[in-house]
Amino acid sequence: MPKVDRKLISNKNVVVENLKKIIKSENVLDHEDQIGSSHRTKISNEPNDDQSSPVIKAKHGKHPNSLANLKPYEKGVSGNPGGRPTKYQKLADALLPYGEKRETKHEWDAKMEEFVNVESDYSYREEVLEVIWKKARNGDIKYVEFLN
Repeated sequence: MPKVDRKLISNKNVVVENLKKIIKSENVLDHEDQIGSSHRTKISNEPNDDQSSPVIKAKHGKHPNSLANLKPYEKGVSGNPGGRPTKYQKLADALLPYGEKRETKHEWDAKMEEFVNVESDYSYREEVLEVIWKKARNGDIKYVEFLN
């Protein structure tokens, strides 16, 4: 807990009087004013209340400043011509060249004498699609949704 300067508290009235000399007196609260101001009543902005409110609330989206910013689109022109950007588009673009490549496997020949390179019959893209279809056929709901 912070230390309280007892001298300043005991000289409160003198400090308030000195402040009133420097600052306009109507802007300085003495002890009684402070107690009264801490128990303020809530000002309602509802239109059916009898109290007059200094602030008038505009309905949602109906504030004059909001309406001033609105500019209607011309007929037949969309506000979002590109549509919502697709997720992971940069990744898809980066992977596109690899989709047509074919896997090279290293196997022994029929006589088991040599180690040969065998190119796959399917591209990487076709192999991935085949795995997705197999998992969807087996009932994996993630892959069924992926195909939709």
